[in-house]
Amino acid sequence: MESNLKTNIALAFRWSGRSVASLIALFLFLMFVGELLGGDKQTTVLVRGPRDFFAVALWIIYFISLLAGWKWEGISGIVSVAAIVILMVFTSSQSDWIFYVLCLPGILYSGSSLMEKSARDAEDKNIPLVN
Repeated sequence: MESNLKTNIALAFRWSGRSVASLIALFLFLMFVGELLGGDKQTTVLVRGPRDFFAVALWIIYFISLLAGWKWEGISGIVSVAAIVILMVFTSSQSDWIFYVLCLPGILYSGSSLMEKSARDAEDKNIPLVN
């Protein structure tokens, strides 16, 4: 019974994380395409220098981890939160609330993975040994 509840909670975390991650990934994709296609090429983030290249690389890692979370919740959750935390430190933007919102899919993915593991462990303890 306990493992069934944990499985349902893990399922809720999983689909909440997937929904939020999909919305954020769509937004980031549209922003990235708009940055590449629109405006003056001198002000495009991708051509300013190594500092901006590092920031864009972290955003790409974050984007990929959001999509990979559909398959691998645990590692994707850790990678996405780590990418955002590094961006927060790198850009000195610890007070910007948007970075905390961007951590939400990673936290939900990690929570789903932990609850799933906990449910499996509870099921394993209830299996009788067959001789």
